[in-house]
Amino acid sequence: MKKAVKWLACLGFVLGSVTASGIKVQAAAEPPAHIKKMDGIFEIKEGSTSSVDENGIVTITPNTSNSIGSIWSTNNNLLDFTKSFHLSTYLYFGENVANVGDGMALVFQAVTDSPTWFTSNASSIGYLGEQRNENSVGILNSLAIEFDLFSNITDNDGWFDQNLPTTNKGQHIAYTWPGDLTEYTSWWAWFNTQRAIAHHDPLSYLLTDDKWIRLDVDWDVESKQFQYVIDNSTVVNVPYEELYNRVLATNTQVYWGFTGSTGTYAAPQKVVFQEVPNLVEVDPKIEVYNESRTQEVLDGDEVHTNETLRFDYSVEYLGGKQNWEKVKAIFTGDPNFVLEPGSITATAFIGGQAQSYSLDDSILVDGILNFPVEGTTGPTLGLGGDLPSKMVISYKGHFTSDISGDPVTLTSQYNGENALVSAPEFTMIPVTNVAPKLAFSEDQDWQVLDTDKAKAISGSFEDLNKGSLNLEYYLDGEQIHQEKVDSSTGSGAWSLELSAEQIAALASGEHEFKVTATNLVSQSATIQSVLTKKKTFPLSKIFRLSMKQKRFLKEVMQTSK
Repeated sequence: MKKAVKWLACLGFVLGSVTASGIKVQAAAEPPAHIKKMDGIFEIKEGSTSSVDENGIVTITPNTSNSIGSIWSTNNNLLDFTKSFHLSTYLYFGENVANVGDGMALVFQAVTDSPTWFTSNASSIGYLGEQRNENSVGILNSLAIEFDLFSNITDNDGWFDQNLPTTNKGQHIAYTWPGDLTEYTSWWAWFNTQRAIAHHDPLSYLLTDDKWIRLDVDWDVESKQFQYVIDNSTVVNVPYEELYNRVLATNTQVYWGFTGSTGTYAAPQKVVFQEVPNLVEVDPKIEVYNESRTQEVLDGDEVHTNETLRFDYSVEYLGGKQNWEKVKAIFTGDPNFVLEPGSITATAFIGGQAQSYSLDDSILVDGILNFPVEGTTGPTLGLGGDLPSKMVISYKGHFTSDISGDPVTLTSQYNGENALVSAPEFTMIPVTNVAPKLAFSEDQDWQVLDTDKAKAISGSFEDLNKGSLNLEYYLDGEQIHQEKVDSSTGSGAWSLELSAEQIAALASGEHEFKVTATNLVSQSATIQSVLTKKKTFPLSKIFRLSMKQKRFLKEVMQTSK
């Protein structure tokens, strides 16, 4: 699967309301866009208070005391660590900063004949060993990413969170190895066993802030790198040797899921998903082609105003455990881009055959194109039957010369019922076209004799647009040559050689020589000079002249010097 795949993230909020009694109640933050069809992905374990609603929101624990949360992947939705994968999800813990507990964890446990779905509630968060039993361990052969709401740092509450930061009410994120007894430290105090668990790469983080917290998990099988990212900013890499020895050595097939718990204090702990690993595997791309130059534009390139560009937004279904159902797309460009009328097309690839049709220009509004139009069900992509495996939306146009010159970013977002995906953003920098420049060589000789076999005329050009130039050469107003030169480096040299026949056809005296350079958007530059042809006098005729003629010729030649 492509690691470049990123997933759509849009946060929305609803306003608070006032009840009939006049008490203001603040509504919870709305979840970001997410998968709503959760069929066959997870199963809720016996005794768990977890639930999944019709909108795809997974509640790990409700906001009630002494709750147990346990929801795990089905046998058909295991993680296979012989393949790369990406998980994108958002977590929510409510808005109460004080008196909240206890937390939840994303757990990866190797498949065995006797998996553990939950350990203990309260401070164990459903995945750790017991606080008062020095021989107890948590879920065996597992890695957990913990989101802890309550800091356990007293003899009464236990010491699982010993030596962790106390900022942000002691709330934190860290990864642990819950099934390894060597990760626990135990001692005796106040007539009780006290225990701490090693927290790796702990991050102090206020979790109960009425915000959905993004969590991305990536496994790259080639580099053997496992990492997770919190809110697109904090990146944590889990050492492969530890992951292998503690989890993957048992089995590369892995159950994954969430455990959670509440104790005396509680919190509404929820999860939504944007990408479930390997459920739907797709390859979205944004490509730009400069038709004026007949070349591809690369991400970060400059593009010149008034040159024709074609934007290709494509997504290809590569495989997965489910077809990609009812996909709708939003493509965002620049509102100042001038559309070429009639250029918007949609192309579906079914069984390797492309089927294209035109779309109305009106669907592109202020640089934003929605496909299909509102009120229409989006296509389902797959590999079988009459389903399209790939879709491409294209349109053409240009940037005008009055554009600001700031970078322009293209985005594509695809919302399917069981997967939300966006392509990597594509950025280009519109720049104003500049007319080319021409010059003659400084040492150019502008005289030609009728006995010359050839005459070279040369010079240089400058093209800040870095494309190509069409050069036209004129002699006395008549075009004598035309050529196309590569100006992609921004400058270069030109030259023209007059043949003996062309020289012989010139009358003695002055002749206008002109060069015109035209760039890809019809901007031009012209230079000209005077070419003088001189007639030579044969020596055989000089010897037959009289003395008087010779003296006259000598005076003329001296005068002309």
